[in-house]
Amino acid sequence: MRYNRRMRTLLASLVALTLLLAACGGDSDSSSDTTEAPDTTEAPDSTEAPDSTEAPETTEAVDDTEPAGDTPATSPIQIVLGDPELGEFTIDGPTTIASGPVTFEVVNNGAFPHNLGLSLGDSYEELELAANGSIVPDGSGWFGVSDTLNAGETTELTFDNVGPGNFVLFCNIAVGASSHAGQGQVLSITAA
Repeated sequence: MRYNRRMRTLLASLVALTLLLAACGGDSDSSSDTTEAPDTTEAPDSTEAPDSTEAPETTEAVDDTEPAGDTPATSPIQIVLGDPELGEFTIDGPTTIASGPVTFEVVNNGAFPHNLGLSLGDSYEELELAANGSIVPDGSGWFGVSDTLNAGETTELTFDNVGPGNFVLFCNIAVGASSHAGQGQVLSITAA
C-alpha cells in the first residue's frame, strides 16, 4: 500500500509538473501567437494568400535569376589575382563570359607578383605545359599573357575575339621548378 501511495504521489507530481511546464510553454507560445495573430487576421495578408500560392512562380523567377548569375559577364571583366582570404595562388572572377572582344581588368591583391594569361582549353591539365607547370607560350590554344603586376597593381588585358568555347585563365609566373599555375592559380571559364 505504501508503494501505491508513493506511486500516486509521484504520478500526481509528474502531472502537476507537466501541467506547469505546459502552462509556461503555453504562455510563451500564446504571447507569440498573439503577436502573430494580427498579421494573420489582417485582410491584406489574407488577400496575399493567393500570392503565397503563386510563390512557386516567384521561386521559378528566382531560379531564372540564378542562371542570370551565369549570364555571360561582359567587358570589362574584373579578375582578382591572389587574395588574403582565398589564398595567394587563386584567381577570382566570373566563370562565364560573353564571347567576342573581351577586356579583363586585372587586380593583384596578393603579396607576390602575378600575371594573367588566357588559353583555349577545357582545363589546366589539358593545356600544353612546361616541366614546371607553366603554360607553354605560343603553344596550342595560347591567347596571351599580361605584364607582371606587383602587389596592389592593376592592368587591362584585351583580346579581340574570345570564344565561344572553354578557356583557362592562369598566372604563368614560374620560379625554378615551380609555377603559380602549377600551384593552382588557374580558373576554367566558358565564353558563350
